[in-house]
Amino acid sequence: MRLYESDTALPLTAGQDYKVRIKEHTLSPGSASITVDANFGYVIEGTLTVRAGDAVTTQQASNAFGLPSNVRQVLSNGGATPVRFILVDLH
Repeated sequence: MRLYESDTALPLTAGQDYKVRIKEHTLSPGSASITVDANFGYVIEGTLTVRAGDAVTTQQASNAFGLPSNVRQVLSNGGATPVRFILVDLH
């Protein structure tokens, strides 16, 4: 896993400071259960299935997708090769 974090605050709203945190992940065939702080994700390679409660979405390479914070989610890779994706949050 790689972690990318900004060194300085992002100029998003006057009077508040934000930083961005970007984590790159690789998921082998199978699934993983996570609780994320991320605001959204982006699939770099492969197809990623995301289940949060009853909601299930399938994300292809080059797709960005929203993620609810502090909700248990199951990420699945039904393919034969690893899926690479990033999770991004502003804090």
